[in-house]
Amino acid sequence: MPGPVYVQDPYAVVGARIGAETTARNWKVELWARNIFNQRAWSLLNATTLQPGSISGYVTDPRSWGVTVTAAW
Repeated sequence: MPGPVYVQDPYAVVGARIGAETTARNWKVELWARNIFNQRAWSLLNATTLQPGSISGYVTDPRSWGVTVTAAW
C-alpha cells in the first residue's frame, strides 16, 4: 500500500480542437490546444528501486497549442 507521499488530489487535463474542411474534402485546417489550463500534476509516480525511500515520476505536459493544415490530392 503506497504511503501518503504517493497520494495526489484528482485533476483533469482539458484539450480542444476546432476546424473547418472544404466540401470537396481536399483540405482542412484545425486549431488545437492541449492542457488548456496548464494543470501541473504527476502523470506517473513510482518507487525508485535502486534507492529505497525515493520516488521518481513524470509531470503532465505543459500547455501547448497549434494549427494543423491537411491537404489531399
